[in-house]
Amino acid sequence: MNVTTPTLLVYGKQDPSFGFFPDWEARLNVRVAGLAGIVPVPGAGHFVQQEQPERFNAAVLAFLETIAW
Repeated sequence: MNVTTPTLLVYGKQDPSFGFFPDWEARLNVRVAGLAGIVPVPGAGHFVQQEQPERFNAAVLAFLETIAW
């Protein structure tokens, strides 16, 4: 099933999980029609929200401002 709701991917640039699939970004663009953006956070690994909370929060808040409620 594809995701059609507005979606933001925030990930840690040092997260080794993203190295397993070199084409993950292209696949994501196909499966997530509502993809509003991809935000790589430098200095963070798998637990972005804990490792870089200010950057994570800024990305999420900016995304939420674009959504019509």
